[in-house]
Amino acid sequence: MRPETIFKIIKSAVEPRTALKIIKTVLVYSKRRYFPCSVCGGFAFEKIFESGVFYTKKTVCVCKKCGTVCLNPRMDERGYTDYYQNWYHRFSQRESWDRLKSMDPYTNDEVRDPNCYAVKVFNNLKDYLSKDSKIIDIGCGAGELLILLKENGLNNLTGVEPSKECCDRLRSHYDINCIDGTLLTATYSGEYDCVILHAVLEHLADPRKALEKAKSVLKPDGIIYLTVPDLFGYEYEDKFSLFWFAHTFYPSRKSLKMLLNNTGFKIECYFQGDKCEQHLIVKKIPRNQQLPLVTENLKEYKKVIEYFLIKKRSMVYRKRS
Repeated sequence: MRPETIFKIIKSAVEPRTALKIIKTVLVYSKRRYFPCSVCGGFAFEKIFESGVFYTKKTVCVCKKCGTVCLNPRMDERGYTDYYQNWYHRFSQRESWDRLKSMDPYTNDEVRDPNCYAVKVFNNLKDYLSKDSKIIDIGCGAGELLILLKENGLNNLTGVEPSKECCDRLRSHYDINCIDGTLLTATYSGEYDCVILHAVLEHLADPRKALEKAKSVLKPDGIIYLTVPDLFGYEYEDKFSLFWFAHTFYPSRKSLKMLLNNTGFKIECYFQGDKCEQHLIVKKIPRNQQLPLVTENLKEYKKVIEYFLIKKRSMVYRKRS
């Protein structure tokens, strides 16, 4: 279906202002570009998987130099920001959208449900925090983790979230400061003892740039709590089920470690968790202990090729001057 036809259908189905917003969003999503590998900076990729149409189309590739798996081409930062501001909670998180619109507070049972991600993250983090810890949860969503932290006596809390509805709810019901914005656009108040990036890094246009920004607002002895998918955690399920147009980065333990090394971080602790997720705490590497940059890992590349049984379909992206 041609874009002009889709626009006509949209205009006939919804009121003009909403139609204009949708059309603008589709145009933003359709403008994709090639990115270099976030880990090694390489431009040679091999296709793993492709599906979807129009703005939901996803082409997943592996870097032929270091084995990092990513979406390429993909939207730029503007496209992802628009998606999370206007559409993510409305469509990808439909179960929680009505709750956000109603502005009803969470019940204690909901926040403390053992199956809630917030409980798991809090249990992993609590031994690394004190009552005076200055904590920022970037991409905090509806704020379940911040609410749980406050219930346990931690009050120096800030959230960062592109969804205005989520921020309004946190401020009005829980008196928790929440900044409308993203990791790269938010204005920060000094440095933090703990930066939380739960299920965030894989949603950003440039994971390396994101980690460098997080590093800039972290105290020298501070920690970052990371949750990201595990590329090889789907071995006994559909290996391709983790691929989604909103995810830009699909790290294995090895590629994540390479990325952290190249941005000046060391892994402090890995937590046992869901086989499809990686939960870990990282710290800054002191300048006098910086490790050489990782620019190649052919062993990881071969592992990815074997895991996905990829036919040889090379795609080489050359850097444009």
